[in-house]
Amino acid sequence: MPKTSRLGKKEATRERIVQSTFTLLMSEGLQGLSMNKISKAAGIAQPSFYNHYASVDALIIDVRETLKARYLPSLQEKFVAIANELKQGDQHDIRTLSQRYLEINMTVLLKNVPLFRIILADYHHPDNPAKGELGQIISDINQSWVELIRRLANANGIPIKDAPLQLYVDSISALVHSLVLGVADGKYTQEVAVASVALMSQSLITEFTNASTA
Repeated sequence: MPKTSRLGKKEATRERIVQSTFTLLMSEGLQGLSMNKISKAAGIAQPSFYNHYASVDALIIDVRETLKARYLPSLQEKFVAIANELKQGDQHDIRTLSQRYLEINMTVLLKNVPLFRIILADYHHPDNPAKGELGQIISDINQSWVELIRRLANANGIPIKDAPLQLYVDSISALVHSLVLGVADGKYTQEVAVASVALMSQSLITEFTNASTA
């Protein structure tokens, strides 16, 4: 068999393994992440698993990166696009940018609440088969948000210290996560949740801006 054909077949099998892992996550949650279940779902013999991944941990990292590639660039692009629309040199731009970005973020999370619940569970309780690797997505998204806000602030000549900025992002991220679950459970509407986040966001932005310029 030509080498290119073998490589193509191997890549196809790896993709099938990743997709089978997604299916197991959605049907069984984090407890579905066992080599036996994944191999069976992918239609391969368990020993063949090692031809593609050194361990389940390595597979989960691949799954995490696949999810990041699916969601993170889109969020970043939207954030930058919104920033580019705003008037330069106005501190209120950060408030407007954050509110619009949070609306987009919440909408994205609400499109796949079951998956979000799984990632959030792994983020808060890394003593499970995923060992916090899927939850790392939340940390990565938060860090990306920190870097984008810092870049916008620098472009507008607004000094921002690292600690207040990190506090803002961590606080708003935790609030968004809680409100997404509340909307999904029918406790209140998305509009009410977004309004709540926007209010808290504006208050925190004022605090971290003041702290940064003090």
